[in-house]
Parts: sequence; structure tokens; C-alpha cells
Amino acid sequence: MIQLNPTIIPEILPFPSYLGELVPQLASTGYFDCEWDQSGHIYCFCYLDTAGHVVKYHMKDFKDSLGFLNAILNTLETCKTLIGYSIFNDRDFMSDLGHLELNCQEVNLTERHDKIITGLKRIDLQKVFGNTNIRSFLEKGEGIKYAGHWNVKLEDVVQAYIHEGKTLGITGKNVEHKSPSEQLEYCMQDVVLTYKLIQKNDFKLIGIIYKISEDIKLDFFDTCNANYPTSWIGPKFKSIELNKPSVELQAFINDNMSYNNKGKKDGVKYVGGHVIPPKMGRYEGPVHLDVVSMYPTMANVYNISPETVNCSHFECELNGHVPDEVMNIINDYIIDPKNKARKQEPRPWHYWICKQRGKFANLMQYYFDKKTQYKREGKTLDEKAMKIMANSSYGAFGSLSFEYQDPRVAELITAFGQYTLRRLEEFAGKDNVIYGDTDSLYLKKDIPGIIEYARDKLHVTLEVAEKWKVLFLTNNAKQYAGITETGEVEHTTLTGMKSNYPTVIREIAQKVICKEFMELTPETQLDKVLEYVRNAFRMLAEEDPHNLAISKLFQDNLWEHTNNNEQTQLYNEILEDCNGDENQAKLQARGGEVYKFWKVKAKDRKVSRHLERYQLDMKTYRSYLFNAIKSN
Repeated sequence: MIQLNPTIIPEILPFPSYLGELVPQLASTGYFDCEWDQSGHIYCFCYLDTAGHVVKYHMKDFKDSLGFLNAILNTLETCKTLIGYSIFNDRDFMSDLGHLELNCQEVNLTERHDKIITGLKRIDLQKVFGNTNIRSFLEKGEGIKYAGHWNVKLEDVVQAYIHEGKTLGITGKNVEHKSPSEQLEYCMQDVVLTYKLIQKNDFKLIGIIYKISEDIKLDFFDTCNANYPTSWIGPKFKSIELNKPSVELQAFINDNMSYNNKGKKDGVKYVGGHVIPPKMGRYEGPVHLDVVSMYPTMANVYNISPETVNCSHFECELNGHVPDEVMNIINDYIIDPKNKARKQEPRPWHYWICKQRGKFANLMQYYFDKKTQYKREGKTLDEKAMKIMANSSYGAFGSLSFEYQDPRVAELITAFGQYTLRRLEEFAGKDNVIYGDTDSLYLKKDIPGIIEYARDKLHVTLEVAEKWKVLFLTNNAKQYAGITETGEVEHTTLTGMKSNYPTVIREIAQKVICKEFMELTPETQLDKVLEYVRNAFRMLAEEDPHNLAISKLFQDNLWEHTNNNEQTQLYNEILEDCNGDENQAKLQARGGEVYKFWKVKAKDRKVSRHLERYQLDMKTYRSYLFNAIKSN
């Protein structure tokens, strides 16, 4: 039985004074979460605020739902800003506030509910962390990456951003069957995690978003809850009076619109970043170079903007053609069947660019200038805001639902990006390039003059991102490990470390990339690793079977699967344990749960929740260990 430990409630700090003064509603902020049952009725509510209030309400502690809901409204009435995770209804999702509204309707509290809620400013942190602009900034700038798209889960975000987690095996679905005290602890846990997300680094992320709201002249709370990057870019494009698609451009978009397997629009296909496949191996003294703000720089340097692309000036059409190689990059992508472009044929024109300066190019120059200024002045939040806006603006041109959509601009920017990386690859010498991706090059060694060449000939800023004492590349893109010049061990999340393998297997496999092994000379390294691997297999055979349990999240209800897969086998076993009672079995086999089981040897199954009933399938576990070590 999984137990919930009491949640340690931190001191709820106020927002920095500059934010409190600029956004007065933040001076009185509350953090909250609700849990509701299958019928949609809220049964517990937790709340913390900057005034020191700690609230834990459970329906069982009240005479009726009217008293319970009034108590919740009384609490919400004490703050001016309410912050939570997934608090707005979205598509087919009913949120905390959505359930509160419906519950209040049932007991004739609609008028009071509406008065209180409409008077509150709200921030939904799912929309903050689901915003592609924020995700790209965190991944590129701080190495923080989490799963999901617009509907990112709290658990994934807190693990990546603050390195904490929720109680394994307990979810919003199965907590309904826990005791009231455990339900309140689960609910309060989410409130505390929500606060920690926003408070990290003295509320740095919210401070950056405020600076963005100033730049795009959008209400601060609307900026926080925008979710989609075009919600930020649109107001900025409007302020510079950027051209919207002409009738001719819209016809081009319609003629080249791709559709997915479900018949939904999938946008106009265009080329992405240039990838140089990694050359697997061990390298001593390699260097990692980055082109600073690659795509914004392409727009600025080559004057790419909706009104400059294929302008109406005869002289520009005659003399302003983009390089043939850029057109080849664009057309080679389109005609390749695997890219599934609507029309697998070259563009019906050779692009040219107007001599007159473009509005979007000027905007990129503005962001570069402001970012440089703010960096010089030590205004970190302003600098980061400018960087986010510059780096996210170009991608909006490829968004099919964006009012300023222009795939011509998007593909010219990415094609010039490829052109730039290829020129750098040529300068370095292809034999010296061991890996490359979009705006990065990994070289076997320093190449004299490459930074100056990038600056003087390609008009880009090339920086040394990392120098390595030793670097190990796998044959998978974005998967590597090594020791930096300063002696730090750095690695991406390798395949063997991010699987559903038992923890003990991941721990054994991860040691292969430890500093002890990586610092060995090539002559002794292989022998030492092989010796460790042989010992690892012996360790696996002697491991306590309980430590070989697999914990896996299944999104769908187990009984909905028809193939003889893990879900089906687990459900059949649960059904047997419930003596054939399907209703009881389905309560224990819901989707969205983490299931713990073992790989076993049996005629009718390969997995089981009951270690005591079967012999473990050690061949499968040895295969897991081998694959994990090989991947690392």
C-alpha cells in the first residue's frame, strides 16, 4: 500500500517588490488545488497564501455541500490573485474552477461564485509551462526539458524544473479511494509544488513574463495565460504593422496545405534545421560551438520579412535572388517523398529579397540591440525577455492558425540557417566535424579562424559553448556524455536512462558514464568497462527480486486493450484477483495510473503483479541491462 507522507508547508513568500508595485493584485496571492470524484463533485480543497493562511477542507468535515462550497468561496474571497495548475477549462478538460462553478450551480451559489471569481486575477501555470516560447527558453538556456505539449503535466514539470516529484503510484484518479487525510495531503502536495514552481529563483520566470508583457503591450495576466506562442507574437506584429497574407499568398498556402492521417490541416511543409549525424566514438579535446540566435540572425542579416520576400520591384527580382544553394535546400526537402509535402515539386519561383529594409528584420535588430543593452546594464530579466521574443518570433510564420502566417518567410529563415551551418562545416573540414544540429557544431579540435570567418563572412556570432576533456558520442542525435575542461561530468538523458527499466538496471547502466570510467585511457578503458559489465550481470542475478519491479504509467484503461499486451495481461490478472467481478476489477485498472509489476516466465502471461506466484524471466532482465548499457 502506497502511503502519503505529510506535506512540509514552506513559508509563502511575497512577490518581489518591483512586481508587487507594478502589478498590485500580486500583493495578495493565493495558491490552491481541488480534487473531485467521478461524478464531478469536489471533495477536498487546499489553499495557501502570502497572508499565512493554510486551508485544508474536506467534504466529510461539513454538514452538507452548501457549507463546504461556501467555505471554499470564503477562502477565495480573501485574495486578489489565484494561482494553480490546470485551473482553466480547455477543450474536453474540465478544470478545478470549472468543477467549482458547476458545483456552485447545484446549490444555488452561482451569483456569489460569479461575483468572487470574476473579481480575481488568475494564473494557470500549465499555460505558462506549456507555452512553446517558455519551453524553448528553458530547454536551450537552462537545459530543462519535460514531456508533453500544451497539456504538460504537473508531475513532469516539477521533476524537470525543481527536481521534486509527486508520490509515485498516486494520481488524481486513484486518490479518490484513499482516506480523507491522505486525500488532503495529496491535494496540499500539489499546492506546495505549484508555489515552488513559481517561486524558483525569486520568481524569475514570472518576472521575465512581466517584461514580455511590457514589450508586447498585453495585460500581464493575459500574457501569463496565453499558452500559445502566437498570442505573444501577434500583438507585437500588429504594433509594427506587419503585412498579413495577401490573396495570392493565401492561395499558395491553400494549394500547399498538408493534411494528417485524420484529415486535419497540418500546415505547409518546409525545411527545418541541418543535422550532421553524430560519429559515434570517444574524442579527446573536442569543442562545441553555437551560432548565437541563429534564426533571428538569418532574418536580420538577409532582410527576410513578409513584404521583402518576392517584392514587386523589378530591379529586386532581377538582382536580389537568394543563393542557388538556398533554393536547392528548400526544393530538395519539398520533393523528397518522406517529408510528405502536399505538392512534391520545386517552388514555382526563385526567391528574391527586396533592397528596402523589412519590418520583421528591423524587429530582430531591435531585439538584438535591446538584449545587448540590457546585458550591459545588468538587467537580466529584460535581457531574457528580449531573447525569448527574438528566438520565438520566426516560428510563428509557420503556424497554420496564425493571422500573419507566411511559410515563405519561415522556410527562407530555416534554409539560410542550413546554408550557414554548411558553410561552417566546410570551413572546419568535414573530417573534423563529429556532430551538428541546427545551430551547433561539435569539432574534434579547435579550428583557428572559424569564429572570425563566421563573423566576417557569414555575419553571425559563433561562440564556444563547451570545451571537453573527453566526449563520448552515441549514434543517436542529442545523446552524449563527457567530462568538460573544468572536470565536470555532463550528459544528456541517454536512452538507457529514460526507459521504464527497473531503477536498479538504470543505476548499473549509468555507472558506465561515470567520471571514473571516462577518465581512463583508451588502452585501459575497454578492459575496465568489460570487467564492470561482467560483474553487472552477476549483480543482476543476485539482486533482490523486489528491486526488479517495473513501474509504468498506462494512460488508457487496461480493459480497453484487445491485444495480448502488458495492459491486457495485467487486467486479466486483476479480474482473477477480483473473482471475476468486472466492476471491482475496473476500479483497480483505470488509465492514468502507475502500475508495478514483474517480467515472469509463464505459459499464459509475461507480466504479473504477484512476484510470489511466478519465476522471474531473467533472460528479459538481462536483455534490459544489455540494452541500457549499450545505449549509454
